[in-house]
Amino acid sequence: AKEAFEHSIELNPGYASVHKWYATLLGIQGKTDEAKGELRRALEINPLSHNFLTDLGEAHYFAREYERAEEYCHKALEIYPDFFNAHVLLQHIYLQRGEDEKYIEASIRSNRVWQTFSDQAPKEKERFEKHFAKEREDFRKVGLRNYIAARYFRVPLSKSTHYERAWYHALFGEKEKALDNL
Repeated sequence: AKEAFEHSIELNPGYASVHKWYATLLGIQGKTDEAKGELRRALEINPLSHNFLTDLGEAHYFAREYERAEEYCHKALEIYPDFFNAHVLLQHIYLQRGEDEKYIEASIRSNRVWQTFSDQAPKEKERFEKHFAKEREDFRKVGLRNYIAARYFRVPLSKSTHYERAWYHALFGEKEKALDNL
């Protein structure tokens, strides 16, 4: 894959997406600085890509550079305020930094983006807003850990919930439970 990406870049260095996907490979290999370099190249070609900005934020996140990761998410959201991936990455950043209030607000924003649509009936929007207010209230009553446990650990298991559960178990230092879910 590395050789194919490098060959593709050689053939067409101005193709931003190949730099992005090469960065993904480098990130998977743990070559975070190289991945960030490829994403910067992609952004030089297409500076208004909310996707590339969020990906660069993710590379900083994996390097534990949470402030820089947050900056890139906000830049992406300036371009496309409803970009779900940027909102979700902000959730992860706030969890890592122990900013529980910011986490719940980012969680609500990502759910709002996911569940509401511009052509939705006003009553449906109102119902979702009540749901989000209840989520915020539940979080404030029980705290982050219990909120996450109630929200994520008590839903029926599916292919996607195993990964999410593993992520939260790892966050709470429950390595065996995280590995069991993976």
